[in-house]
Amino acid sequence: MKTHAPVETLIELVSKSWPQALHAKAPGVWSVYRTYDSLIAAYANAIAPLGLQVADAEALAALRSQGEPYMLSPTQLCYFMLISSGGLTKVLKRLETQEWVERVPNPDDGRSQLVKLAPKGIAVLEEAVIAVAAVEKQSMAGITQEEHDQLQRLLAKMAANLNQDSSA
Repeated sequence: MKTHAPVETLIELVSKSWPQALHAKAPGVWSVYRTYDSLIAAYANAIAPLGLQVADAEALAALRSQGEPYMLSPTQLCYFMLISSGGLTKVLKRLETQEWVERVPNPDDGRSQLVKLAPKGIAVLEEAVIAVAAVEKQSMAGITQEEHDQLQRLLAKMAANLNQDSSA
């Protein structure tokens, strides 16, 4: 069973019952939402056998992306993720319990600790990357390199529109 109505169904319903909410480019935005939801669900299914949730993998990947020694403060880690600091606390507890990260003293501030990617975290992340790459390849199957490049340009334009300073 699908968890969300297809965009085409939404267009049909909204055009009949709420046409003022259906502007020419709404279907494109709705498609981005549906695609994102589908990707996250597929990622979650792919990494669940590893004992990872999407936020866990995201945190491990953020640490790994920093290069050795794979450390960030919790504030910096939150910056590279899409969750709140409250959500990060839960994720870090889960990651520490699994011994995928460890807390180490911050050499620049004795009152705080850094989050460091542990060897077990590197290992599980390497498995997760393989699983996620398979999902990504599947999601792009049948899309030519030219179409991919066009999609990238269009999504970058969309993001740039959202990131413009609205006070200007």
